[in-house]
Amino acid sequence: MRELYGVLEYVIAQAFFEQTIFPKHLPESVRLEVTRSSFWKKREQTGTGTPKPINTAFDTLPKWRDYRKSLIYEGEKKYMRELMTKAGGNIKRAAALSDLSCPRIYELLRKYDIAN
Repeated sequence: MRELYGVLEYVIAQAFFEQTIFPKHLPESVRLEVTRSSFWKKREQTGTGTPKPINTAFDTLPKWRDYRKSLIYEGEKKYMRELMTKAGGNIKRAAALSDLSCPRIYELLRKYDIAN
């Protein structure tokens, strides 16, 4: 999972000013692995060469937008829980620690159904 986060951070950094993510934004190691797996898949279908396991990890991934939204949602929720724990439930202290405004903290607490 840590490797996936690393790849996602890399991709986002590479595509920072672009609205669409392309294979060119992926790390070279990932592009090579995808190329290798598609090469072996083609060879397996034609019956030539020694078949290798196919990397199907990309076949089971959700859509990028949905995956990104779920990561952001879970990350914000975890952050808010930890923030409120560290602030002892005090909104003004949480605002000082997080550099968020008090109204924004209230909004996020409601959004994630976190009691202060």
